[in-house]
Amino acid sequence: MKQFLAIAAAFAIVTPAEARLVVPASAFGAVRLAAPTASVRSVSVVPTSGRAHVVIGVDQSVDVNDFTLEGPYRVVIDLQGATLNMGARYDRLARGGVTNIRAAQYKPNIVRVVIEMDAPHPYELSRANGEVRVSIDGGSASFAAWYSSGSQTAARDAEPVARNAEPATGDRRSATGDRRL
Repeated sequence: MKQFLAIAAAFAIVTPAEARLVVPASAFGAVRLAAPTASVRSVSVVPTSGRAHVVIGVDQSVDVNDFTLEGPYRVVIDLQGATLNMGARYDRLARGGVTNIRAAQYKPNIVRVVIEMDAPHPYELSRANGEVRVSIDGGSASFAAWYSSGSQTAARDAEPVARNAEPATGDRRSATGDRRL
């Protein structure tokens, strides 16, 4: 009991400013710094031969998870380690099977992009040079590109996925989530 009173008396004499100097930071464990987050800057829908490319512009590397839903048919893309930094809304014109696109800050560190489609379409997901690209087999009808920023610089040219593209999931999937080889 005497030791407790002696320690309590010592802390009672020390002012709060001095206490910060006396107590080492290591006494409370390591301080965890927040990891830098990527920013989702743009979303675009651009045509290529028989496909619609939904191009999500990011300024850093992100982890990507995807899955599909039905009623309506949707591809859901979760970008982990990202924050949403855009506000444009899709104009709801059908483009290569894509009928709507929504983006939201799903969780503090996850941006969710939902691509609505007119029917189940096979798609392929890839990452390259500041973008996540979802290539959707949507038919052969041509369409005008759409850019969330209103300018064509929001997405790269509608060329096939860059040669150095890294598959985000390592496989191809249909709109029902089945793997394609």
